[in-house]
Amino acid sequence: MSNDYLLETILELTGDAKNSACWKKFIRLLPESAILEETGELKYQMSKGSIKNPAKYLVALFKKRLRGEKVIKEAGSPPPKMNNHKCKNQVELFSELVPRKKGDKEGGRKEKMPARYSSKYIPWLSFLGPEFFTLSTNKRKSDRVLARFVTFGGDDRLVPVLRGKYFPGDSERGILTTEHGRILIAIEDIWLEQSMAHGYDFVMYDETGACHCYCVVSVRELAKRLGWKSFNGGAMKHLKRKVMDLKVCGYYLDLKDVEAVGSLGGYGFSLLAEVEIIPEKGKIKGQIFLKVTFSDPVSRQLIKRRAVYRPKEMMRHRSELAFLLRLEIERSLMGCAHYERTLKELILILNLPAGGWHKYASDRHRQFDKAVKELNMCHLVDGRKWQVTLVKTDDDHKLVAQAIGTARLLEEQYK
Repeated sequence: MSNDYLLETILELTGDAKNSACWKKFIRLLPESAILEETGELKYQMSKGSIKNPAKYLVALFKKRLRGEKVIKEAGSPPPKMNNHKCKNQVELFSELVPRKKGDKEGGRKEKMPARYSSKYIPWLSFLGPEFFTLSTNKRKSDRVLARFVTFGGDDRLVPVLRGKYFPGDSERGILTTEHGRILIAIEDIWLEQSMAHGYDFVMYDETGACHCYCVVSVRELAKRLGWKSFNGGAMKHLKRKVMDLKVCGYYLDLKDVEAVGSLGGYGFSLLAEVEIIPEKGKIKGQIFLKVTFSDPVSRQLIKRRAVYRPKEMMRHRSELAFLLRLEIERSLMGCAHYERTLKELILILNLPAGGWHKYASDRHRQFDKAVKELNMCHLVDGRKWQVTLVKTDDDHKLVAQAIGTARLLEEQYK
């Protein structure tokens, strides 16, 4: 990307052409990725109406970033592609998510990941926000929500998503809940562990170019990672059904009215492509093993590293609301250190199913307070602590989240 384009973006946002020399200096000193991230942050804050002087705010962001860049350089230059967890633009993002059908023949060629993940954390796909999951109290089998997709350049786009259907007019297949989300994280953890042990090989299918990452999952081990204290036959059947749901319950992205990607029309996909029960290893009594294959869109996102690190504690969240809040807050705190929304706004953002407690401020506070207490026991993987509080307003409460401390470079993710 040219420096002229970066300068045009800055001038368009700030309207401060008089200080072009200053902007050119920042462009020269900072990496392109940092310029795009901070202009994206400015654009987001301006959309909320919280910025009175865009130029002054952007200068402050750049200066802060310069201090951070200096620290990184003193510690040693980071490896390349350290910021590729997001796509560059909406066209790239939604093109990558288009599913490719699995070919008849496997083993066309094998590829290894250009950079490895760290086993200390879990790679969570960047596009999977809280909109992709719901609470267990939601009895609907399908619905239509607006999902927020963010690209590397800060392009924030709301896209209609049908949950529980692969295409308009499809039969209702069910909406994945937060429990499914935690199970997906646990399966990713198992996949990462097994793929590291086998050299990060991934099978590519010649006929269509589709690729699939897979792992062998012991249902008992899955329960252990989820933090279950007891495990019996009923629990085993329950978990097996939930894993199957990740294959059956799909999504449809309706892109026909979305600028720049409308030509794609729309498409449906699931998170898993296949779930097969395999013979018990050594006929171990009380064991069920599943071969779990991620869908082509999910597999390609993992290979391209369109993922952000999340701590393994996410597998063991007990509050469903805390899980959804974490997905919403963490994706926002990645670009800044402050997040706040009223509880009424969060009910809409998280697409919470209708409930009597939505109507009254005291009831809303009671429900969110339980989730906030659980969140305050957590940490961000970049070393920052976060503080989540509920603050009283005139007719509601607002949730305020702050990331405290200095973010560290997760160098182990590039080893």
